Amino acid sequence: MKKHSIFIIAASTVLFASCERHEEAELITTVEFIVSHSGSSTQTQFEDLDGPGGQDPNFPDTLVLNIGQSQAELKFWNKSLASPISITDEILEEAEDHLVCWDWIPDQPDDQDLMNISRTDEDPKGLELGLKADLNVKSGSSGTGIIRCTLKHQPGIKTGSCALGETDVEVNFPVRW
Repeated sequence: MKKHSIFIIAASTVLFASCERHEEAELITTVEFIVSHSGSSTQTQFEDLDGPGGQDPNFPDTLVLNIGQSQAELKFWNKSLASPISITDEILEEAEDHLVCWDWIPDQPDDQDLMNISRTDEDPKGLELGLKADLNVKSGSSGTGIIRCTLKHQPGIKTGSCALGETDVEVNFPVRW
């Protein structure tokens, strides 16, 4: 029960779009997490259509990962409007100002080496972007935990470091294999 409560607290502290690249702040209501392996795919999503406060968000289902290498992709949306807006498209347009950080946080600290995550896409300057990543799950293992995905806004300061910039959104996705 304690582990589930920690997840709910962590997921409920999601930060919503502080990107002010236009005249108004952008609201990210939905983060989709898609995983592909050997021609098949599965996905889950975090969604909070009214933003912080108000209705409770819909928390992501646990993704079941395959042993070996899988490809992961994140998509960001503002679905609070009648016509959803792809924030992913805006991130791609301003790729030099954004970085998605991926962190594997195992339930058991000794399981840290069971998964490796590598960003696989780049911005026009050759720095990692992170909308796509490879998930490498160690053969012969089983594990549970979360993959924390953090979208950082780094206008003029992007170096590939997750320590820089402001967090637009951060979501914990539960995983197991």
